[in-house]
Amino acid sequence: RGSQVTSRPFDGVAMRLCYCSDLHLEAQEFRGDVAGGDVLVIAGDLCHARTLEADPDDGYATAQRERVLRFMDMIRPRFARVILVPGNHDHYDGVIDDTADIFRRRLDVTVLDGEAVELDGGVSLFGATLWSDFEGRDEAAMKRAGKGCGEFFFVKRRDCDDLVRFRPSNALAAHDRAMSLLRAFLDRPGRTIVVSHHAPSRKGLNPLFSGNGLDGAYASDLDGMIEAVGPSLWIHGHTHVRRSYRIGTTDISANCLGFYEKDPHATHFAVASVDI
Repeated sequence: RGSQVTSRPFDGVAMRLCYCSDLHLEAQEFRGDVAGGDVLVIAGDLCHARTLEADPDDGYATAQRERVLRFMDMIRPRFARVILVPGNHDHYDGVIDDTADIFRRRLDVTVLDGEAVELDGGVSLFGATLWSDFEGRDEAAMKRAGKGCGEFFFVKRRDCDDLVRFRPSNALAAHDRAMSLLRAFLDRPGRTIVVSHHAPSRKGLNPLFSGNGLDGAYASDLDGMIEAVGPSLWIHGHTHVRRSYRIGTTDISANCLGFYEKDPHATHFAVASVDI
């Protein structure tokens, strides 16, 4: 089952927030359990966004689009609101500058790409991909990621009128922009929730792959910041684990599906929930 976090209602308001990530509908049909709630948060890697607007003669795109729409048709009646934070795979085979708007147009969901929304009971939620800091801006870590991570082969970005390959330096710049926005968000009063695709701590790494030279592309070391500012809850994806841990006063949770064919635990996957 998905991990469960229990927290106290805020100002007497109990709201069921459900969360998941890394459904990878570009490659598989969703077969997990969804009980329903008030808000569903998808912390990245839903699908390849560009396929939602691809040519109908593109068989690969059509099959993927149909899987995504079946999933959306299933969850919409179960939630009052769906919030999506883009992940790295969502940009694959497309242009990173277009991904968020494609999701907004085609899926009619709240997409957070360095933005915040207000939930019930005075709760604020900030969402961003939060590309990693590559082991504290380490050049060797960036070089390894550039050779070993698919986003640096299969994702394009706009450079004036040209389309060029998305590179680790671009990811680091995006990380810096998101961190600036996040710090400003965490200065606001009231209860705060953060949703990112990339992990904010090495505690979120997948032990099956940790130490393979690419840790810096999956997690940043934000433990000190989290201890200092203490958001109530942080949800992330990307590492294909189902785990809850705590830094300071902050509950951190990942509920990643991953790939059914590769992850033996995926067979029992369920969307997780927290009452806030």
